[in-house]
Amino acid sequence: MQWLKDDLARNAKGCVAAYFHHPLYSSGGHGNDPVSKPVWKILHAAKADLVLNGHDHHYERFAPQDPDGRATADGIVEIVGGMGGAEPYPIEDVQPNSQKRISGPYGVLKLDFTDTTYTWQYVGTDGQVKDAGPTYRCH
Repeated sequence: MQWLKDDLARNAKGCVAAYFHHPLYSSGGHGNDPVSKPVWKILHAAKADLVLNGHDHHYERFAPQDPDGRATADGIVEIVGGMGGAEPYPIEDVQPNSQKRISGPYGVLKLDFTDTTYTWQYVGTDGQVKDAGPTYRCH
């Protein structure tokens, strides 16, 4: 945790994204994982913009939210991007602030960052865009 705090304190970039395996929020079979909450608290305090996770084998995007799951404009956008390789998981329990959920088609997440904004596309292995995020301004 100290490494993360130190790294974020040295950061001078306009947009901050983090990635790790277990999502704090997920509508898939594994569901919410509170083990990630301390990391979210650090990232939220540092005004991070985006968290990318896997673990559950589906695609899901969440509206900006704080570590306690409250929707807020200055929150972190979370994307569960577990759409590769393993058998897809069904959507089991839709979580608050979940905006889009897709289970089934394999694909990749294409991220686009500028100095002040970010957006993404979930692109299926068939080359078709299955979902696209809005353009967010970085904190």
